[in-house]
Amino acid sequence: MVSLLLALVLSSVTSEQQMQQNYASVYKQSIEENKPLMVVVGAEWCPACHVLKDSTIKQMAQTGELDEVCVAVIDKDRDPELAKQLTQG
Repeated sequence: MVSLLLALVLSSVTSEQQMQQNYASVYKQSIEENKPLMVVVGAEWCPACHVLKDSTIKQMAQTGELDEVCVAVIDKDRDPELAKQLTQG
């Protein structure tokens, strides 16, 4: 699961604003723009999640490396049902 997430991150996010949108909006956008949807499931208390979101993804978005992907960031603690649905294989 982690390797799949990292592969998606490295493959291609447009802007920081897009990462702040909710899952339903980003899902709809991915369909409308015919782009893959990358979902990052994390938590506020998770140091690795902060590095991924605040450093890795943000830098890649700024350089345009992730322009061909729509990204949704899901907080596992704020939306446990959605996080469970998305992480259950």
